[in-house]
Amino acid sequence: MLQAALRARPRICRSAPVQEARDIADLTQIPAQTPWPLDAGPLITWPVVITRPHGTQADQIARYNLGVYRAQVLGPDRLILRWLAHRGGAAIASGLDDTLLTRAAGVQLKERRPLVLLAREAPLTLAHLRNMTAVTEMGGIILPPVPAFYLKPDNVQAITAQIAARAVDLLRLGAAQANAWQG
Repeated sequence: MLQAALRARPRICRSAPVQEARDIADLTQIPAQTPWPLDAGPLITWPVVITRPHGTQADQIARYNLGVYRAQVLGPDRLILRWLAHRGGAAIASGLDDTLLTRAAGVQLKERRPLVLLAREAPLTLAHLRNMTAVTEMGGIILPPVPAFYLKPDNVQAITAQIAARAVDLLRLGAAQANAWQG
């Protein structure tokens, strides 16, 4: 066991695959798991995202924020981001591409690909609403993860499956998956 522990020690390398620069990232190459069989795709779980307010300088370390988010990978260039309207949403709305998640969102908008953002907080301030408006005007889709109670879900799993299916449908990846209201 001691030998195995010694082999597992971190090493300082001059170069490593993680340092390779590529023009276009393939999100399917990131190690990610699919926690539930009915999920729309694998989830990048616990990525530490470092952000700072728009307009601040890189050396203003006290202004930085560390956040943990989840991103659902739907294809090589498609994912669903869960974001906070006052952090990630503000960065996307202002074009600040200083983290992996905001950069991916910026590329989606720039390339005119679907970008679906699930805002996960409430209540919202006027600043949050303005950020969401700005992202929508750039072509993004804001999808509040609100349960569709009119579909009479049987349990929480049905609610979350419906929300995920609606997000996937908005990305236009194939045949519609979400249940539609039959009213």
